Amino acid sequence: MTELETIRELLERLDPAALNYNEWLKVGSAIKHEGGTAYEWDAWSRKDAPRYRAGECDRKWAGLDRGAAPCTVASVVELAKRQGITLTVQKPPEQDDDYTPVDYMGVFTLPRIRREYVMEEELPTITAPGIEQLKTYLQTLFRPEEHVAFTVAAVQNGEKFNPAGKGVYTRTCAELLAALDSGSMDFAVGTIENPEAGAWIRFNPFDGNGIKDENVTSFRFGLVECDDVPVNEQYAMYKKLKLPIAALVHSGGKSIHAIVRIDAETYEEYVKRMDFIYNACQKNGLNVDTKNRNPSRLSRMPGIMRGEQMQTLLATNIGMPDFASWKRHISPSVLAGNMLSYAELKNKYKKGSKDEDELIESRFLCRGDAMLFSAETGVGKSSFIAQLCFKFAAGRQCFGLTPARPLRSLVIQAENNDRDLWEEACGIEQGLLQHESGWSTAELQRADAAITYVTYSDTNSMKFVEYLDELMLSIDNKPDLLVIDPLFAFAGCDVSAEQGKLSAFLRNGLQPLIRKHQVGCVIVHHTAKPSREITVRNINYNEAYNYAGSAELANWVRGILSLECVYTSDDTTDKKHRVFCLKSGKRGSRIQHDFMVWLKWAEDCIFWLPAEPPPQINKQAQSNHKTETAKATAQRIATDVLAYLVKVGTASKKQVVASLCHESGYSRSGVQDALMYLQTCNIVLSSTEGKNTNYFINAARQEEIENAINQ
Repeated sequence: MTELETIRELLERLDPAALNYNEWLKVGSAIKHEGGTAYEWDAWSRKDAPRYRAGECDRKWAGLDRGAAPCTVASVVELAKRQGITLTVQKPPEQDDDYTPVDYMGVFTLPRIRREYVMEEELPTITAPGIEQLKTYLQTLFRPEEHVAFTVAAVQNGEKFNPAGKGVYTRTCAELLAALDSGSMDFAVGTIENPEAGAWIRFNPFDGNGIKDENVTSFRFGLVECDDVPVNEQYAMYKKLKLPIAALVHSGGKSIHAIVRIDAETYEEYVKRMDFIYNACQKNGLNVDTKNRNPSRLSRMPGIMRGEQMQTLLATNIGMPDFASWKRHISPSVLAGNMLSYAELKNKYKKGSKDEDELIESRFLCRGDAMLFSAETGVGKSSFIAQLCFKFAAGRQCFGLTPARPLRSLVIQAENNDRDLWEEACGIEQGLLQHESGWSTAELQRADAAITYVTYSDTNSMKFVEYLDELMLSIDNKPDLLVIDPLFAFAGCDVSAEQGKLSAFLRNGLQPLIRKHQVGCVIVHHTAKPSREITVRNINYNEAYNYAGSAELANWVRGILSLECVYTSDDTTDKKHRVFCLKSGKRGSRIQHDFMVWLKWAEDCIFWLPAEPPPQINKQAQSNHKTETAKATAQRIATDVLAYLVKVGTASKKQVVASLCHESGYSRSGVQDALMYLQTCNIVLSSTEGKNTNYFINAARQEEIENAINQ
């Protein structure tokens, strides 16, 4: 159990009402010092309702580690003892028989292999002498100047032999190798006192002063051992899992010891990585011995006889090259993580059966999936989401979307203060009572209780995913919907230019998290800056890409909603003369063909109301075929402009227009509008030399553009 886990267990029983102000601050300081969050401190503080003040923990958090030395877990333990509280688990990790591995760093493993399909493999035949095996082992794991700890003394305990005493820990790897060169194993490591016992060696280097965890000088390797299946099956499983194995040693008994690469900077990081490895092994059917997780652990020394069987070095440097590579391999971002045959897949569901994971009807959004909601700045994205969550909490349809059942929502937001949120909540309640029928006070109260807001901006990227995981684990009433508002605050990268980082955040961070916690995720995002050119605004485009950033975002999410502002008059400064059109660029046809919902702001409160389409939209509907033809033509012109620029590299506007008008018969204005539109989307760039302006493809989006052209 880590220090933070100890604090969390104590906080479940520690009564904040029995503490004075300074003791309350000590608890907060200890939580922060051990890597916890302000949210945890606040959640615990709420138990003292008479003294609890909303927002106080957040205000105090930044200053907790200033001035005097911070408090640690010991401070919380002492406060707990005064209230008669003791820990239920007090064993050190290496002796904890009930230790359960946990997921690591926001990456959650899924099974990649199925044990019942793994065939046993014959162990390799090793002919190298024992001395050569031990030399190879030492040269693989240690540097010449590093101290190696081992023991050849044993004590019998029933039918088993255990290592006796501290053994030897002052000799270097170079000294041992020189001694082995003499040709005598006894001269190198000492006489084996009991041939039935064998000998042991510690796989990490030590400082020469002892054999405890604190004497380890490099947290380089860890031990994975399993003895509940035949060694031939163990061998096959290790190879299938592609563990980053530096040395594989047959114990001379019923297990194979895998010395895996950990390469941790600190003890804490070492423990987390071992947790992750053990968790992955367990999920893939390999029941490893979790008591072996500490870095000073003994393993079997290769090249030594154990009764009639040699402790054999079977292989070195197999599997993935390092821990980081293996973690990517074993994580569920690889589709093989959830393996099903086609026959199994066909039998998994019955035609017409209800999807229990459905959150928004027609499977527009399900548990474990995400949808994107985008709109331009200032239109009221937050109030839109608040109203959606509120009506979903009552199980009511909202904005053309129907929840499969009453849904609980957790909203993580970074832009509004508490007063803003309060105004939204009051406005929505007022709007429901004034503009909709059938809302009772009891129903409003139930909806209130089903929505939780968390204002957070401390971390982003994978650290934010870690925070979300801790937050979700701490909540008693698990949400159905997780709202992230806005993406810009938490992605931790340039969503337009850094597609690789965005992909990692979405696919290797958020995706495993929402699947682990079985929630639907709604990501709130901004649209790109609108163009000032009227001609550009007239070009139709795919609503799936009506947002700021890389196309990867549209590719990853399952559904997309976009809210667009449409003016009902030529006066674009008068906000009364505008309505909003909610469209779906992806998956919307599941709800309704040509899904389109018209909305407007209420004049008396913060509330969204149904609206009539503006006259020009009705006229457009009467000539739908003509509009669709124009849309297809505009898209085709834009694609051909891109193809031309990819082919020639750089060209002036005159050259682009002349070429496409001549070869494809497009109008001059159509080509010019397409070129300007692509420029405003940052797909095409320009440079001016004297009076000449040349156009060329944005190199940062070259691959994305070529893929779009090829489609």
